[in-house]
Amino acid sequence: MMTSKQLTALSLAAALALPGLATAADYVIDTKGGHAFIQFRIPHLG
Repeated sequence: MMTSKQLTALSLAAALALPGLATAADYVIDTKGGHAFIQFRIPHLG
């Protein structure tokens, strides 16, 4: 049976190793022939 220290060490090692296996998805912002942008207005008082 695992001791508390061994379980803690194993959990910490897994928590540090697993995010390294994840990869980011490719995300295309600009469309062909045009650019994506955000346009907004802020109404001011006065």
